Amino acid sequence: MKALAGIGENKLEKKIKFEKTTFNRYTIYTLEGPALSITGFSTLIDRFCSAPPLEKKGRGGVKLLDINGRYIACRKYIHGGLLRVITKDIFFSIKRATEELKILLYLKEKEFPVVQPYGLIIKDNFVTKSLYILTVFEENSTDLSEVFCTSTRKQRFRIIKIFAQLMRHMETLGIYHPDLHLNNVLVTAEGTMKFLDFDRAHRKSITKKDMQRMFWRLNRYAEKMEKQGKLKVSIKERMLFLRIYRRLSGFDMAEAMKNKVNQKGFLSRVGWFFESLFYGNQGATNSKFEIRNSKLQK
Repeated sequence: MKALAGIGENKLEKKIKFEKTTFNRYTIYTLEGPALSITGFSTLIDRFCSAPPLEKKGRGGVKLLDINGRYIACRKYIHGGLLRVITKDIFFSIKRATEELKILLYLKEKEFPVVQPYGLIIKDNFVTKSLYILTVFEENSTDLSEVFCTSTRKQRFRIIKIFAQLMRHMETLGIYHPDLHLNNVLVTAEGTMKFLDFDRAHRKSITKKDMQRMFWRLNRYAEKMEKQGKLKVSIKERMLFLRIYRRLSGFDMAEAMKNKVNQKGFLSRVGWFFESLFYGNQGATNSKFEIRNSKLQK
């Protein structure tokens, strides 16, 4: 057993161990422990190479590997941003993968609901590397956005309450996630939530501005899904989320975001939700919102 290189400074991270095996151009890091042991690393690579990516799951693609009757989710790392067409999956170190692994293990230790980390696969492309993270697949689970769309009004309110509580919990644990969205969260067969993707997340002293950025990211994703007809969140439900967060944190996120909009004059850019939420029909130019708002007031 070896301590994972570059895994971190604190005592918890120094205790992290892994099994390292090299097979052809692949290096496999698997976490120690009876629940994570596997036999035959060559079998893992064979399954990895032959498994097709799941449809519409992750920008870089997610594969499902059957290893000795146990399903392992394998997600490929890929760059984001405007240059992702050029940079694609090209990396020069394994840091991005190990950073996410650290976050998952830290949250697991703190009993925050995340998927079980399994390990990493690193493909050597001679000069560059391709990175993959392995987690135990959550069977009979569904994306939070899908569950929300098919739930009753009472169930939706419960989902909103739990999600707001977990957002606050994540904040108190010092996790900043700049790319958080609803499809980063699963709902299990037991009705609990589990977070599964912490790519580019990191630990820090969380500020209110950090939380505002995370909330804006959630809102942008919700608006995108609404435009595609895949999600519908009412004004009342969004306000409930903000009120619960205010009660838990003591910080009025709605007021802070309203002031941000006023200062920068970005109403046309941030979409109909916050404009209509803060100003009602007077500020809303979107006819769909005006119809929704009139129904809400009746």
